[in-house]
Parts: sequence; C-alpha cells; structure tokens
Amino acid sequence: MTARFTRRDVIFATAAGAVAAAWPRLGAGQHGAMTLTDLGGELVLVEGAGANVVALATADGLLLVDGGAEAHAAALQRVLAERWPGRPIEMAFNTK
Repeated sequence: MTARFTRRDVIFATAAGAVAAAWPRLGAGQHGAMTLTDLGGELVLVEGAGANVVALATADGLLLVDGGAEAHAAALQRVLAERWPGRPIEMAFNTK
C-alpha cells in the first residue's frame, strides 16, 4: 500500500510545520510584569525577563548577570531605569 498525498495534505502539513517551528517565538511577546526582589544592599533579582537577571547598582552604573531574552530587553531597561534613574547599564555577563 502506498501513501498518496493530495495538494491539500501537503499545504496543511507545511503550514502546521511552520507554526510548530515558530511556536516558541509566538509566545515570547506575551509575558507578565517583571518583578524585582531585593537581595540586600543594591542587589536585586529581576524575574519575568525571559531569564532570571541579577542587577547590582554601583555609583558608576549597573552590572547585570544575564541580560534576559532579547524580546524583553526594552522592558528590562525600563524597569531598571525606574528603580535606578540615571544609572546606565555599564556591564553585562551573559550566561548559558
């Protein structure tokens, strides 16, 4: 017995494959609010940036451990600017 595919079957399978491949990116833009948890002193944990981000505020600016997901970069910068106005991100260490 040989399988016979119609043009409709091929188009449906192609569309389903495209959606499946893009699925992680489709949900990336939908996220809740970021939360900041004080870890003591000028050290905070930021959750909701696509990864856990640790920020340390110094007189020269901010040091980040992990930068979060690219889709959340603007929101992360906004949250950090609200917490520490006028302190730019000076250094970031990205981990995997």
